Amino acid sequence: MSGQYSVFSKEEIADARSRGITIDHLHNRHGDLGWSKKEALFIPIGANRTLTDEQLARMKAKGISRNTVYSRIITLGWSIEDAIETPPRARRNRVIDKYLTEKEIADAVKKGITEASLYYRLTNGWSKEDAISIPANTCRKYTKYKK
Repeated sequence: MSGQYSVFSKEEIADARSRGITIDHLHNRHGDLGWSKKEALFIPIGANRTLTDEQLARMKAKGISRNTVYSRIITLGWSIEDAIETPPRARRNRVIDKYLTEKEIADAVKKGITEASLYYRLTNGWSKEDAISIPANTCRKYTKYKK
């Protein structure tokens, strides 16, 4: 099995195993996630990799949160560079955009109605007018609202 992981010597693999890092982890870290050989061998399983000050500055300049970057790296398997350089996508619900204008959404938010509430209201049969005009938490009788 170590033949396909020729980047690592038998001694390095044995040393990594003694720290609880399997050969599959080594392959995933170095080959798939783009970690350096040293990082793959020595960073313990489950440990967070830290970003450099320069990477943090670039991330902040692009408006990307630390959680987004770590999620991209850990969950999605992106390289650090891709995670930092790819701008975040706008998160807006298509149902809301289909029925409401930006002004209507802004007016609803001023009344304390969140976008999640607007989504719930529109997908549960509320009219457009009621969805944006009835303030949040004012009366519970609309919970079982009918068309």
